[in-house]
Parts: sequence; C-alpha cells; structure tokens
Amino acid sequence: MNKTQIIEKLEFFNSKVTRLKNTNFIAKLNEGSSVTIKGSLNHPVEIVRKGPGQEEIDAFVMTYRFFIQDNEGISIRKMAELYNNPLINQDFRDRFQDARNKLNTFIDSSCAVNNLPFRRIQDIFIYGSISHANSEKQRIYNEWMSLGPFKFFFENELVYVLGTVMHFLNYFYNLNSEVLIDLKDSII
Repeated sequence: MNKTQIIEKLEFFNSKVTRLKNTNFIAKLNEGSSVTIKGSLNHPVEIVRKGPGQEEIDAFVMTYRFFIQDNEGISIRKMAELYNNPLINQDFRDRFQDARNKLNTFIDSSCAVNNLPFRRIQDIFIYGSISHANSEKQRIYNEWMSLGPFKFFFENELVYVLGTVMHFLNYFYNLNSEVLIDLKDSII
C-alpha cells in the first residue's frame, strides 16, 4: 500500500468515527446508561433502563460495523495490517498495537451478566438482531429477550460495550490524525 492509499484509509476511518461521535446514541450515552429496579411491598416491581434506546443503538451500529467486520477496509483488524506498513513511523505502529491489544483484552473480558464475554454480547445483538440474522445468534438473542427483566441488563451491557469501544475509536482517530500529519509532511 502506498502513502496515498494509507492517507485515504486513515481519513475514511476518521470520517466514520466522526459520524459516530455525532449520533444520538452518543448524546444519550453521555446522559448516562443504567438499569434501575424499583418496588415495594404493595407495589409491583418496575424495571427501567436509562440510556440509548433501540433506535439510537440500531443507527449507531450501522456505522459501527465498519470497525468490526473484516470485509470492511477500515475494520480494526484491517487497520492493524495498515499500521504494519513501514511508511508509518514505528512509534505510531507501537501505539496502535498497544491500544488494539487493550481493546481486545477489554472486549474478551467478562461482563456482569452471566459472566459472558463482552464480545459475545456484541456479537449476539449485532449478528442476531440489529445488522444480520445469523440463525444461531438470532435464537440466542430471542432467548435473552424472553428472560423478562434480564433483557434490560443484556441491553445495558451492549450499550456499555459500544460506549467503551467508542473510547478506543476516539483514541485511534487521534492517532490517525497524528499519522496523517506525519505522512502529509513527508510528501511536501
């Protein structure tokens, strides 16, 4: 990949991160995300999930998928290949790999709901309901949504995963911006 192609990919990646930053999902997430259980002896239990709703989640995921699907040229895995290019300064390459390792450590760690890895929560929601209809993942998603009050906790964990990954995407955005300056300066 030549310098011009690298610049185009970095700019495209950053344009998609900018699109995510400006979604209603992020605006609602900034107001907080939680599940509250209320009830008393003479009143029924009420469960309320605060944060981005289904519409905001669905809209966010349609752009977010660029970063997680390897058929997209700007998936995190594809960006790791791009960052291995010797035209990119070694310091930038090391910083990208370090952040990617931390992202994978987070997403492979277990959430509070049923000790499931965050990656599993994300995959079931995205590929079982929101973006695709993988039959096995759709079956699991439907099972989770039938669990009454627990579905709110699954939804909240998805929002947490998306919000946390967004922090990493912001980091990559900033790193890409530094690389772009470095690459463009070396063209002149």
